[in-house]
Amino acid sequence: MELPVLIYKLLTDWSFAVIRMIAIILPLCAIMLSACNTEDNGSAQSHNPSVVAEKNTAETPKSNYRKPGAAIDFEHTYDGISAIGETDNIQLIFTEQYNNGQMRVMLNADQELNIKPAKQDFLFSMDSQQPHQIEISVEPQTEGKYYLNIFTSVLTDEMQQPKTRVFAIAFYVGDQGQKKTTDEKSSPENVIVLPSQETVTE
Repeated sequence: MELPVLIYKLLTDWSFAVIRMIAIILPLCAIMLSACNTEDNGSAQSHNPSVVAEKNTAETPKSNYRKPGAAIDFEHTYDGISAIGETDNIQLIFTEQYNNGQMRVMLNADQELNIKPAKQDFLFSMDSQQPHQIEISVEPQTEGKYYLNIFTSVLTDEMQQPKTRVFAIAFYVGDQGQKKTTDEKSSPENVIVLPSQETVTE
């Protein structure tokens, strides 16, 4: 074979080989660049608090949950501090969510608490939208922490049986009561006891 022909053939074969390599490498480079861009975008979103917050907000459904039992809200005017022999005048305020029927309130205090009036069973009509109030006076007899338990129930025209809800007020009396309050609030192992507590029963 003559030398010019051989050189021409070698050059032609090498050109085809280079073209084929380029044809293979270019698509691979495009795929790798696309993957890098996707990873960078995902990383930026994961480190962006606003993006995460928006996602969490969008994925969290709104809750309209209400505790079972009687639909009664309770408030009181007790300030959380009592002394032996001193009388606390307290208002108990009940707000219910019904249009008819009756609400019953029964009080049951620890024996160390002297409660007045002596009547501790009250009945209210729920035809009105106004809150229901009970005025009581509480006189502690000894130091310590004691409870006034408040049992409520409602019965409307639509109900087959009453619905109930139980509340409680904690009375801290004297130095012993104050010490218990401080210990409960300072200890990380104890749950803070609020002046009023709530229990639901069906």
